[in-house]
Formats: sequence, C-alpha cells, structure tokens
Amino acid sequence: MAFTDFPVLLDLFGVPRSELPAVEQAKLGTIDGHRISEVIQVSLNAWFNWILKGKVADADSLLKHIKEVFPEVDLVQHQGSE
Repeated sequence: MAFTDFPVLLDLFGVPRSELPAVEQAKLGTIDGHRISEVIQVSLNAWFNWILKGKVADADSLLKHIKEVFPEVDLVQHQGSE
C-alpha cells in the first residue's frame, strides 16, 4: 500500500499530483483528490441532514441527481429486499 492509494491524504498533506512520478499519477485514477473531497463533503452533509434533521428531500435529491452533480461518480442505489 502506498500513499497514492489515498488521494485525499495527498491533498491533506499538500502533495500536488504534478510532483509525483507519472507511474504514481496513473495509479491515482480519474477523480482528483480535491474533487473526491468535495464528493465526500456533499454526500456526508446530505446524509447528516437526512439522519439528524429528518430532511429526506435533501438526501433524496442528492441521490436522484448525483450524476448531474458528480458525473465521475458511479452510484448504485440499494433497492431493498422484497
């Protein structure tokens, strides 16, 4: 396991991608660390609104329009057991 397995940590410690070798840059994938931080922040915010404040509409809206907000994120919505 390398530091580049966690792009968000690279951003937290201020290591720009441009300073990494090309091989390591390729391992980081297509989502930039700053972008994934934004994805996590927005998702957690919607989750906490849903759980703590009962704002179901906010969480449902995020799930419904996730591809519009973050086109690089592939979200699979759980349908539940029937």
